[in-house]
Amino acid sequence: MPGWLRNILLIILLIGIVIASFWVSFLIGQKMLTPTKKLPTKYMIPEEAPTIPPSITLEVETVGKKIKPAKRAMGTRPRAKVMAEPKVETTLGGAWVVQIGAFSKSANAAILVKQLKAKGFSARQTKVGALFRVYAGGFSTAAEAKQYQSRLLGAGFEGIVRRDD
Repeated sequence: MPGWLRNILLIILLIGIVIASFWVSFLIGQKMLTPTKKLPTKYMIPEEAPTIPPSITLEVETVGKKIKPAKRAMGTRPRAKVMAEPKVETTLGGAWVVQIGAFSKSANAAILVKQLKAKGFSARQTKVGALFRVYAGGFSTAAEAKQYQSRLLGAGFEGIVRRDD
C-alpha cells in the first residue's frame, strides 16, 4: 500500500474517532442533565408571589412617627389610620403565647404589633434567628392561649398557639 493512501486512511480514522468521542460526550451529558423522575408539584415554587390579605392593614400612624406602608394588592379595601392607641390589656408572662406572624424585616413585625395594640391586645416582637416573630399574650396553660387565639381570630388576626421562646 502506498504511503499517501495510508496517510489518508489514518486521517479519516482520526476524524471518525474525534466525531465519535464528541457524540459519546454529548449523550453522557444529556443523560446527566435529564432528571430521572419529576418532583411532586407540592414542592414547586408558585409562579406569582402571594398577596397580602385585605384584612391586614399595613399603614399605622403613631404620635410623631409614621411607619412607611408596605405594597398592597390592587382592589383591596382602603387603609385605616390609627390616631390614638386604646388601653392595651396586660397578661402575665407565661409559657404559652399565640404567634401571629414571622417576618424577615423588623419594620413589618412592628406594624403588626401596632395593629394588635390598636385593637387592645398585648403584643410584642422577638428576634429568633433571622426572623422577627410577633407574639400576643403570655399564658400559663395552653387552654388559656387557645381562648385568646379565638378572641384574636374574632378581631381578624390568625395565629398559632405555641410555647414561648
